[in-house]
Amino acid sequence: MSIHDREKKRAEKVLFVGILSKEEQERRDQAIARGQYVKIKNEPKVWFESRMSMEQVLTPENIELLRIIVRRKIQSLPELEAATGRKTTNIARTLKTMARYGIVELVNTEEVVQTVVCGTKFEVTVGQDGVPPVEDTREKFKKIHRKAKEAGMTRAVLAKLVKKVRRGGKKI
Repeated sequence: MSIHDREKKRAEKVLFVGILSKEEQERRDQAIARGQYVKIKNEPKVWFESRMSMEQVLTPENIELLRIIVRRKIQSLPELEAATGRKTTNIARTLKTMARYGIVELVNTEEVVQTVVCGTKFEVTVGQDGVPPVEDTREKFKKIHRKAKEAGMTRAVLAKLVKKVRRGGKKI
């Protein structure tokens, strides 16, 4: 699969974006590391500290820049400069910022750095909306383990069940 095929497939996906304070992000990351919280399907992968920081990165001009890269299969910064009318330095800075947030990937090839767009549509979650608190996920998985024990499930079957629940495909 070529870079452009991969890019087109990714660009069609909705990127889930969240706004969460730095302290809440750290608390959430620590809970994940301790195994007290499990990420679920459609949970934001990209987090901003404030609405203002999100608005600075996801401006209409920058979203249009992403769409141009995908539609025209742009290979280099000079091509992108010609297509958008923006200066190369401005575009490079914008793409590096977006790469830091995971909105694009910058892939080094033999001659140039290519941009792989991860999404051009965004769904925003503010705060912990849509993200269950640590206690909820912990209780959910305790419930799964309890039911599994009662049903006499093997560890392999239990692991598959937990995986489905994490992806959001199974209700308990």
